[in-house]
Amino acid sequence: MNQIKKLTGRDILGYLLLGLSVIMLGKSLTLCFSSDIWYDELFTVGMIEHSYGDLIAFTARDVHPPLYYCIVKILIDLCKLISVQANPVVIAKIVSVLPYFILLIYSVSFIRKRFGIFTGGIFLFCVTAMPQLSAYTVEVRMYSWALLFVTAAFLHAYGTITVQNGEPAAQTADDLATVRSAAGRKLTTYTRAHTRKIHAAALVGYGLAAAYTQYFACVAVIMVYFYALIVFIIRDRQRIKEWLVWAAVSVIGYAPWLYTLFAQITAVNENYWILPLTWRSLGGCVKFLMKPAFTNEVLSTILAVIMFILYAAVFVYGAIKLYHMRRQKERNEINTEKYRCQDGKKSEKYNRYSERTDIERIIFIAAGVGVLAGLVLFGFAASMIVRPIFVYRYMIPALGCFWLSFAVGLGHMFVDRKAAALIITSFVLVIGLRDYRAFMGEEEYKILLMEQTKEALSSIAAEDIVIYNFDQVQAVTSYYLDRETSSYLWCGTPETLIQEIIRPYDTVEETQTIAEWCEDGRTVWFVGSFNSRDDIVEQWSAEGMKIEETGSYLLERYWFNLYKVSR
Repeated sequence: MNQIKKLTGRDILGYLLLGLSVIMLGKSLTLCFSSDIWYDELFTVGMIEHSYGDLIAFTARDVHPPLYYCIVKILIDLCKLISVQANPVVIAKIVSVLPYFILLIYSVSFIRKRFGIFTGGIFLFCVTAMPQLSAYTVEVRMYSWALLFVTAAFLHAYGTITVQNGEPAAQTADDLATVRSAAGRKLTTYTRAHTRKIHAAALVGYGLAAAYTQYFACVAVIMVYFYALIVFIIRDRQRIKEWLVWAAVSVIGYAPWLYTLFAQITAVNENYWILPLTWRSLGGCVKFLMKPAFTNEVLSTILAVIMFILYAAVFVYGAIKLYHMRRQKERNEINTEKYRCQDGKKSEKYNRYSERTDIERIIFIAAGVGVLAGLVLFGFAASMIVRPIFVYRYMIPALGCFWLSFAVGLGHMFVDRKAAALIITSFVLVIGLRDYRAFMGEEEYKILLMEQTKEALSSIAAEDIVIYNFDQVQAVTSYYLDRETSSYLWCGTPETLIQEIIRPYDTVEETQTIAEWCEDGRTVWFVGSFNSRDDIVEQWSAEGMKIEETGSYLLERYWFNLYKVSR
């Protein structure tokens, strides 16, 4: 007769964390119903208006692979089959939330079975709410999908490494009863080899998806492959041949894009926007990962330092704890006496399995941090050897692995350091909830002001002329205007690729040209950004133009003043 396992306090807390995460994800969905975007997001919504062939050609000339854009286009095309009035920006934002719901499924299935529901709950909470991550739940970019693909590849790497006759790992002695009831029976559908192959296929598939989504996600997946190789070298060298097959299939699967990658690297080497890195940038990485969004800058910095120390403490404690668990034969003997087979013989299989799992957990916890560390080291090395190519947000694909290591370690701490684990969990809750609340407030503020911005832009007619002093504001603002509206950049050259994706833009460099437009009866507007707009207004006024300011507006992250220009 199957026995229902009584929920522990740790389990209840895990379910509460899962519930809280689902609520936050639900709120993120409601924040998607706004059409505000910024320059990087404009590339996404612009590309999906073209054919798949053109889309891939555009991405080949950009600095990212094409899979994410194809995912967004497929889902938007499906939605437009249902309703042609579907807003592509809203759908694209919802597409960015979907990976977190897939991670929810992994949390309540794969992670719960192997590490417990608490680990699944704290993991999902961290990737949803910890510093920087909440903003990417609605960002119309590839980062949430890259995070999903890398994390899933990491989990399936663990799956193919650890599966033994279909038995998931037991986290503690109290979990062994669940292991026995859930996996102690013979597999009826798949053999051990089949189960391993399923995990291996998922690892390769998710790895290729990550590589076709974002290049630093590709680097993170390479770190995941190294993790599997290290385990095989330590535990089972016969499987190195299997690993080589994975690597070969991955290289073959990525071969069609290698020529394009080389061309992009060459283009980046010639001209790129990222600033040089310094050793202080390592501290910036820590701030990006740990610094919460409190209004008091000093308090936020102090909390970031504390969060870093707590993460390190959990990491070190988890590794030491698991290392000693492997050597506690007394515990194993207790397990043997407590859990017996139905025929009365000692279940030595579970003892051997528990010992084997300990070392695998140590490596797994270290590997989660190693995936992020390897990505950062690659970014710094490439930036110093070739040219700067690394910015902090490129760490996001590896943050699922990073916070999963923390969740596993914290779950182990609950076994015999419950008070410390509760304190750390409470601290994480405070940081995460505050950061998510700041994100939510900022998004709601943007949504509110966006309505005012759209109303102001609606006063610009199709036959009017609009002048800008910043190319990103020109491109984004023009997306909301009639395509027939003439768009000019003052004394600058708009980016070629964005013009091909969205629409052509022009340049104006003489005040006399503006005066002639006004004399011809054309209505001229000036969308001025940053402090340079005041200098431009002063220059035009000195040259006989009348400048009337109509208001100040926010478009996603761009503040601008709208002026009406006349002679």
